[in-house]
Amino acid sequence: MNIIRNSILRSLAALIVGALLIKYPDHTLAGLTIAIGILFLVTGTISLVTWVYERHNTPVFTAYDSGTGKTTIIDGRAMFPVVGLGSLVFGAILALMPDTFVRLQMYLVAALLILAALNLYMNLVATRHYGRVGFGFWLMPTIILLAGVFVLLKPMESAQLPLIILGWTLLLLGVTEIICAMTFLKMKRSKDNLLRPLRDPREDDFDEEEEQQGGGATSSEPSTGL
Repeated sequence: MNIIRNSILRSLAALIVGALLIKYPDHTLAGLTIAIGILFLVTGTISLVTWVYERHNTPVFTAYDSGTGKTTIIDGRAMFPVVGLGSLVFGAILALMPDTFVRLQMYLVAALLILAALNLYMNLVATRHYGRVGFGFWLMPTIILLAGVFVLLKPMESAQLPLIILGWTLLLLGVTEIICAMTFLKMKRSKDNLLRPLRDPREDDFDEEEEQQGGGATSSEPSTGL
């Protein structure tokens, strides 16, 4: 029964998350972007705080070479964490301006798609000098170009589309798991009923006779007295 209960819990979670993704894809996308930004903020802050702490607590040694008469300063402190600062700035942008970041990112994706489609077109035009190019070769760059134009005109809708697809997929997963759990439970009960041994009524009569004989033997046992 634990398997059935776990399946039902997983299916309910998938149904709830899927419904939320379909109903509120914009809020979900913003929430994911903010969460990623907070992670970058935390890692960048920890890196900077660690650097400041080591900067103030790591001693600087001075080594004197008696042979040359030179003094060398040995600094064991860590260098400035450039990556940590970058993570801090990037996390702040993600957390404070999630929609702007997503929009810029989708514009970049649209530009890459359009450039890739134009490059394919130029390659096909160059290929025509050597022979005939089929219709299917022109279809693929056209689809890529249309996808790039759609992303360019509707950046936020394009960013939300994968979440909507994921939401419908989770709904399908939840419904499928519930059906499988119910089917498994029904088959298990049917098998348990088939394997349950059928008790012969004559066995009950035989047991009653044995009990009566045992009781009679006990009561008819002679008592020994002084």
